[in-house]
Amino acid sequence: PAGGTSLAVELAELEQRAGNWEAAAREWGRAVAGNAEMLPNASGQLGEAPVAQRDRVLRALTAPDATLPARTRRLGAELMLAWGRPLEGWAVFESTLTAQSSETAVALRRYADLAGALGTPAGHRARGLALSRWADLVPSPLAERARAEAVRELLDGGDRAAARLALERLAGDSLAPADAQAMAEAGLLEVLVGDGQLDAVERRLADAQLSGDDRSALRLALARARIARGELDRAETVLGDDSSVTAIAQRGWIALYRGDLRGATGAFRTAGPYAGDRTAATERTAMLALLQQIPDDSLPELGAALLTLARGDSAGAVGALQRVARHLPDGGAPDVLLLAGQIAARLGGAQDTTAATLFARIAGEGKDGSSAAPAAADLEWARLLLRQGRAVEAVQRLEHLILTYPTSAFVPEARRELERARGAIPRS
Repeated sequence: PAGGTSLAVELAELEQRAGNWEAAAREWGRAVAGNAEMLPNASGQLGEAPVAQRDRVLRALTAPDATLPARTRRLGAELMLAWGRPLEGWAVFESTLTAQSSETAVALRRYADLAGALGTPAGHRARGLALSRWADLVPSPLAERARAEAVRELLDGGDRAAARLALERLAGDSLAPADAQAMAEAGLLEVLVGDGQLDAVERRLADAQLSGDDRSALRLALARARIARGELDRAETVLGDDSSVTAIAQRGWIALYRGDLRGATGAFRTAGPYAGDRTAATERTAMLALLQQIPDDSLPELGAALLTLARGDSAGAVGALQRVARHLPDGGAPDVLLLAGQIAARLGGAQDTTAATLFARIAGEGKDGSSAAPAAADLEWARLLLRQGRAVEAVQRLEHLILTYPTSAFVPEARRELERARGAIPRS
């Protein structure tokens, strides 16, 4: 009844002002149960609950031992979503989908949209699962497009099994429009690349009806998968005539793994600093800086060491890079050793000793004016020491960097790390 709903809202707001969030949740649950249109307001109000009160709020709305209306449980599911627990929220929400109705369809679409706003893998997965169920409640061609979108979300969320199921349903739907079929085909090929069925992808890619962006993305994914197997020629063939900056950057990596330093440098410069995502651009910029320290146009041993890293053998790459550095002039050796140390530090464990030894060696070579490696080694060494709980020693390294290389590009980072390191030292 409208009167009951209004009273529940008033009581909920009163309990909130008093800081009784669990009681407020119960009242908002009653309000939503009486009027589905109250859901956005209730979710927004309870979303402000203090962290310490959130478990109590959720128990009041989703307790499994209580008989709660579907609308009330959906409120709890939305709050889980807002508080960064989208998959738990989806489990609660899915339990309310016992009847097909227009209200259920609206609630599903709202949950999918809210999940998509998170931008996290779990959020993508929850959105994909919600879209898959929503597609069952809406007419064609909206249903087919929703399933195609669900595939993309499930892949972005890492749920390959659910993506396959959605793809199979879409592939068997003769009513699916061309754009949905194209999206599904792209998703299926992406799944196959992830499953290592590279030959099958190459065969299907030639005749697949895909958008230009999807075709380019799949080519790049396939090329990277070939590289991970050490199949450089096939990786280059896959890229074909793609002239995008991302493809040019990928050709640069292939050239580098072959030991063609000049070709790699040219490709990286042509691609520029912004091709690909931020991580890819950062890695490429760092590699270009390393290559500029090496006078050789060709160095197959370095290419082989870097290919070892690309194929997932980080420990093997650390040893291979150290061997390469032994035969390089002073201008290039420190930078190659720095890379080896950074890889060892990321591995952690027993490799921490190797990393510390390499950083100490590079930093000990002092200021030579031609390489940023000594300053970078001081910074990496300090970070390693800080991770090991040796804050006093980390402070010494950072102060050494700032005083010895005052014009270095690493000084701002060193100052930030210095503040963190000093904060980690207990006050006497």
